[in-house]
Amino acid sequence: MRFLICLSRAILGILYTAQFINALQILESTALIPCSDDSVINTDLFRMALTPENSSLMIEYDGEFTFSGMIMLDVDVLAYGYSFLTMRLDLCDYDLSGFCPMIPQNLTVPYASLTLSDDIISEIPGIAYTIPDLDAVVRVNMISNSTNRSVTCIEASVINSSTVYQAAVGWTLAVFIGLGLFGSIILSALGYLSISNQISFRTALLLNFMQGQAMVGLTVMEFKPMIQNWTQNFQWTMSIVHADFLDTITTWFQRSTGGTPSTLYSEASTISIGLLKRSDEVLIGGSVPASGDGTEVLLHGIIRMGYRAGLESTNIFMTGHLVFQFIAMVMLLAIIALKFGLSVVLKKTQCTKSGYSLATLADWQYFIRGSLCQIACLGYPQICVFTMWELWQQVSAAEVLLAITLWLATTDSWSCNV
Repeated sequence: MRFLICLSRAILGILYTAQFINALQILESTALIPCSDDSVINTDLFRMALTPENSSLMIEYDGEFTFSGMIMLDVDVLAYGYSFLTMRLDLCDYDLSGFCPMIPQNLTVPYASLTLSDDIISEIPGIAYTIPDLDAVVRVNMISNSTNRSVTCIEASVINSSTVYQAAVGWTLAVFIGLGLFGSIILSALGYLSISNQISFRTALLLNFMQGQAMVGLTVMEFKPMIQNWTQNFQWTMSIVHADFLDTITTWFQRSTGGTPSTLYSEASTISIGLLKRSDEVLIGGSVPASGDGTEVLLHGIIRMGYRAGLESTNIFMTGHLVFQFIAMVMLLAIIALKFGLSVVLKKTQCTKSGYSLATLADWQYFIRGSLCQIACLGYPQICVFTMWELWQQVSAAEVLLAITLWLATTDSWSCNV
């Protein structure tokens, strides 16, 4: 219990310090999502950043407009479902070519900066820049001047620079788990089975809790941004980690076995990507391709979490497999090194003269078998999730066969510990 209390205090301390590191006040959005059934606006790329220090609104846009006529914009800003700012904008006041009147066009705005009035900036509460993982939406209704009716509706999710997701939290927890696992192995080899079992049980309990948090974040359910980012802190327990060499290996393996790697993450700077809290759509086929027809790419569940970790959707299973195998090999090598190194240490410390013989400390065949079963148990939730994911994605026949084999092998090892 004291360990969990200290760990909780450490996590809260890291999050408290991190909010001062991300002290820049800024509101951002990276995707325009239609909220009406029409095709007046088709978006390939959208970036928006509001900086209150200089009252500037920076916009980057690439898309198509199909409407012709004079328009007004009704802008509604909502935070946590409540509207706190409503205003009507006349685009003719901003000297924007092609918008007064609006004409059908393919519009590319590589970089534009608008200066907002102090009255508009003052309407945004200061807490919007500092509250972690702001849940805000800007909804824009395009109103035709001639008919005074809505032509189309678009909305953009707005985030700030403050978040509960911190990479340092993941590293801290990983160190705690690693120390717990290796500490229990050493104590077990020395014969302190009671202490070893307690540490092993508590470490596995903590790891299973974090894996449960991570799996909640992988589901396609409606969560607030704060919950999404909180569960992102635990995705490393499911081996959702990014490394350039792992991307190279997994991409090479897919191509060499007849698969087609996705390029969603590598093309993120040229397309508009929305990270959905939930979706009523059903993804059909394999990975989510990059958008090439003027529509946005909307990410759900596992694909969303993989993208946020820097992984292509087709690399998620193989990355998890390689990380699991790496951890298993490290632990196995540590056990072998312990077997041969511990006897040397005991001889030098003359423990064997007092009857403290290594042979009596551990039955090494049983000890190694038990350790491997423990590794399989710790990685079993991850393997079950991503094996089913790979069977659904079917990136390549070789990966499907690997997924089935890995699941059967770990299930057999897991059953020996039940």
